[in-house]
Amino acid sequence: MALSGILKQKHQIDNIIEMSEFYGVHERLETIPELSVAFFDIHMPGMNDIEQLRHLRSTFPGVKIAVVSGSMTKASIMQALECGLHGYVWKLSGSQEVSRAIEVILGGDIYVPSVLADLPIDPMDAPVPSIGLDVLTRRQTEVLRLLTSGASNREIASRLGLGEGTIKIHVSGLLRALKVGRRSEAAEVGRALLGRRAS
Repeated sequence: MALSGILKQKHQIDNIIEMSEFYGVHERLETIPELSVAFFDIHMPGMNDIEQLRHLRSTFPGVKIAVVSGSMTKASIMQALECGLHGYVWKLSGSQEVSRAIEVILGGDIYVPSVLADLPIDPMDAPVPSIGLDVLTRRQTEVLRLLTSGASNREIASRLGLGEGTIKIHVSGLLRALKVGRRSEAAEVGRALLGRRAS
């Protein structure tokens, strides 16, 4: 089922505006002040870089902006989240999962595909070659360092220049990698690991 069909049938959204290309999107959004959500295919004509959506996000802060695409890589998902978007929806995940993604986004939360953890690891996420921290990625190590200082997800996001949703992903990965269930436990283990590397 097409995205528009899911919006109409499962979310009772009838006022749907579809555009076949990215050209003119900015001007069109300016004419629809009541718009609540906008989905963009990163491969639509005129879409040269996902950074274009970061600009839209900052220009129209009241609009929930998300990517919907038939292709999916860990790099593209992470880039979308780092741009402050509300999610990355994979068209091929099935109508039930797409509907759940829409529900999450409409609710104001950030949707992250459940298959993200199974996608190939990007070079930036290569394990840190350091004893005791080799179970973490480079980015997770940066997050852990700030987490041990007591920083919140929002503060960590600000310090690293990432989206808060991205930080949530890295914190969840930290908890799994360190085999702990809470942030406080991760901070305690982190202080021990980071202290060991410094010594």
